[in-house]
Parts: sequence; structure tokens; C-alpha cells
Amino acid sequence: MPDQKWIVMVTDENMIDDIRKATDEYLEFLEAFNEFMQTDYTMGKPIRINLYHFDVVKTTLTRNISARFSDVRDEIVTACAEEIPATEGTSDKLS
Repeated sequence: MPDQKWIVMVTDENMIDDIRKATDEYLEFLEAFNEFMQTDYTMGKPIRINLYHFDVVKTTLTRNISARFSDVRDEIVTACAEEIPATEGTSDKLS
């Protein structure tokens, strides 16, 4: 029998708080994220193995995000337009 897994959607504030307080012994966020997003295939195995980007996001990027927000947004809009061009029936809502 193939792996059967549960995906649980928690919407109650008390349950959300319980999950927030849970230790890694009970909930392994990175494993769940990697499985859900299929990280090895969508972003590449090196991203899953070398977690250097966590420290960058928690420190340097977070401290400077407001000063760079406009640049980051412009880059996202440009990348999406180039890599996922609008087709008939879609609109360009980010620009």
C-alpha cells in the first residue's frame, strides 16, 4: 500500500496556539515543508541540505527589508512576467 498521509488544516485559534508551542519532537516543520513542496524537485537538493538561507532571512534580509522592498517587488514582478507570462484570460495584477 502506498504511503498514506494526512494533511490537517487547523483554523481554531487554540489549536493554532498549540501547534505554535509544540516542540520539534512532536512537529517537524522542515520535513513537512520539504515533503509538501517537493523541495528537491522544485528548488533543488542543495537548498534542502544547506540551510544557509535561514540565517540570511532571519538577520540581514529582515533588518533591511523595508529599505529594499521596492527593489525586491520589482524583481518578483519582472521574474514572474518573464518566466510565467500572462496568457489570454489572465491579467497582470502585480504591475
